[in-house]
Amino acid sequence: MKTLPILYPGDSVELIAPASRCSDSQLLNLKKLIESWQLNCIVKKDIFGRDLFCANSDEVRFEHLKEALTNPAIKAVICVRGGYGSM
Repeated sequence: MKTLPILYPGDSVELIAPASRCSDSQLLNLKKLIESWQLNCIVKKDIFGRDLFCANSDEVRFEHLKEALTNPAIKAVICVRGGYGSM
């Protein structure tokens, strides 16, 4: 069983939105919180699209998840919201 890595100042954390979107202010507050922990917070410019129910199209949300999980520079992935669309 693998243990989760410990995050250290300067490590990169990526925020993704695999389900519904959060408000812009909630995203900004989360980003500020992560940066206050001296972590590098990555947020894709197209994290939110025009989809009515989800944060973006299925294809874009999947691409963001796949890129975040396979990028060796990213030490943690945080979902801004769960719920409908996550599966």
